[in-house]
Amino acid sequence: MASLEHVQAMMEELGPSMPEIEAVAQEGDAAWAVAFPDDYIVILELDPTERKLVLAVDVGRPSEETKLAVYETALSYGYLWRETGGARFALGGPDGELTLHFDLEIAELTLADLQLVLQNLVEKARIWRGFLEGGREGSRLEEVGLRI
Repeated sequence: MASLEHVQAMMEELGPSMPEIEAVAQEGDAAWAVAFPDDYIVILELDPTERKLVLAVDVGRPSEETKLAVYETALSYGYLWRETGGARFALGGPDGELTLHFDLEIAELTLADLQLVLQNLVEKARIWRGFLEGGREGSRLEEVGLRI
């Protein structure tokens, strides 16, 4: 069973084990920020009661013209929780950033599992950021990727 100490040890191994990580910083007793290239920062917060790590990465703000389509697509993405592995979106206030969230159970979490989830989460954030920036036309879910 994973504990705070086990998660802490994995976080200390994470940076040296993944060359694409630019930095890992601890924020308090049970929260970390993992920086990837192109300003992707994944925040990991340990919820000891639920025995999970909650991961979050900002994907950006939609333009006024695309807000409705982006929000509809993000809500539809959350509705497909089985296909997305449980990934969901949150909005940081009325004009806040759209943030991709994912819960990761820590009971049998390994460093390899954590690395894979981080890589997949950042890849999904890249796809969504491209979608928000207009690099992808339309609002089809297939364009923004599903599973973490």
